[in-house]
Amino acid sequence: MTSHHSRVSVFRRGFLAVVISLVPIPVFCAERPNIVVVFMDDMGWGDFSCFGNQHAKTPNIDQLANEGIRFEQFYVNSPICSPSRVAISTGQYPQRWRIGSFLSNRDHNKQRGMAQWLDPAAPMLARSNFL
Repeated sequence: MTSHHSRVSVFRRGFLAVVISLVPIPVFCAERPNIVVVFMDDMGWGDFSCFGNQHAKTPNIDQLANEGIRFEQFYVNSPICSPSRVAISTGQYPQRWRIGSFLSNRDHNKQRGMAQWLDPAAPMLARSNFL
């Protein structure tokens, strides 16, 4: 008589073999995954039909949500576009890069003590080695 552990291991090996046989070979050859982050200003959680909006029809966004990962709880670092983009791009507080509000013209940025742009030395998710 086999133990429960042995039966589970056989099941897992069999299941893994089925899953591996269904995955196309190029997936194993890909160096990095393709990731698309859609990051919009001034959108509410219920603005898309995939999140329950019954008045606005968003079939293309709904398809992306159905085929990808749909985040249902997400918090931005700032309610303002420039610092929230710095935070999601770098994984750091935007104030570290002197971007605490929206980027404006050079004189206005200088008056507010803001950077003119994000420093190219800032770490970027797109350049990270863990993907």
